[in-house]
Amino acid sequence: MILSSFLARFNAEVGTHYDFQARQKGYIVYQGQQAPLMTMATGIISPEAQEFTDIREITEAAAEARRRATGH
Repeated sequence: MILSSFLARFNAEVGTHYDFQARQKGYIVYQGQQAPLMTMATGIISPEAQEFTDIREITEAAAEARRRATGH
């Protein structure tokens, strides 16, 4: 599937944006606070599965799909 391949590539390459110490620790320090390294969460929605009448419905459906995909 294209999405899983995209996520695998992102996860494999995201570390290149950080120095060695940040990768080892798993976080950076920003404005005096720890911040986690970048991650990506995705979800897929389709107008074929549900009819949307408003942008808020699309936004909520997308958030729910992301939560299901990531378990959060």
